[in-house]
Amino acid sequence: MRAVQATDRAVVPGEPPGNPMRMLQPRSVVVPNAPTVRGLSVPGMNCVNDFAVYMFDNAVRSQVIGRFTDLVKQLLDEQDEIDIISHSWGTVVAYEGLRALEDEGLTDQRVGTFFTVGAALSIFLVKMRLLPANRDGHKPALVREWINLNAQGDPVGGALKGNPYAVDEEFLNLPNLGCLPLDLSCAHGSYFKPENAAVNRDIFAQFINQEASV
Repeated sequence: MRAVQATDRAVVPGEPPGNPMRMLQPRSVVVPNAPTVRGLSVPGMNCVNDFAVYMFDNAVRSQVIGRFTDLVKQLLDEQDEIDIISHSWGTVVAYEGLRALEDEGLTDQRVGTFFTVGAALSIFLVKMRLLPANRDGHKPALVREWINLNAQGDPVGGALKGNPYAVDEEFLNLPNLGCLPLDLSCAHGSYFKPENAAVNRDIFAQFINQEASV
């Protein structure tokens, strides 16, 4: 599991298709797929493994969350505001990390948009293994807007809003860019394909640029 500062390429809303992608400002954190959970197998995907250690060993969980929170605090020290894009099992780490920062007293809404993409947070067994204080689905105080995304055929993600999470807006059944019905890993990774304008332009770029202009 790692969190990295990233400058995400996304088409600015309103730009004609085919124009060179404009580089977004480097104010985003991307939390990629974390290793996943032993016993929660996803056919066709190599993603269910070491995350069991995170879920059942609180010492390891604390270390992983610490890596995330250390980076977020560093970025907040350097910038007025950031956005966070989390994917797959990274949504669990990001959510619990943001809740940990709130517990530390960071309550100013300096995370403009928190994206959960193909979110393992939607899986019942995962929800039951969150830290007890985090099972209420409360939106972290640092977050101004929480956006959830799920693509057609993605076996990991799903609806979060009200289930029990305080998501502001979600986009479900997004196109998976022609993934075959049984190609689950294709659907799970379809969000980040450069040609996926419905996600990269119309959701990521729209919300990030909207926050940047506030």
